[in-house]
Amino acid sequence: MDIPTSERLATIQQEIRWVETRKLQYEEMLGLFWEHLPAIDPEESNIRKQRLRDSIRAMEERK
Repeated sequence: MDIPTSERLATIQQEIRWVETRKLQYEEMLGLFWEHLPAIDPEESNIRKQRLRDSIRAMEERK
């Protein structure tokens, strides 16, 4: 049984809003990494920053 078009469109709109909200949260977290004092473990900080950048990029590519 196919999902009615209106329901599918509503689902897509919800997914878009969720991805946009999550992307904004990741961008804000990345900004916080840059604004604060140097990390105790710079390598771990760099890994986390890269993961955030990768997640943001993946979300942008979903559009």
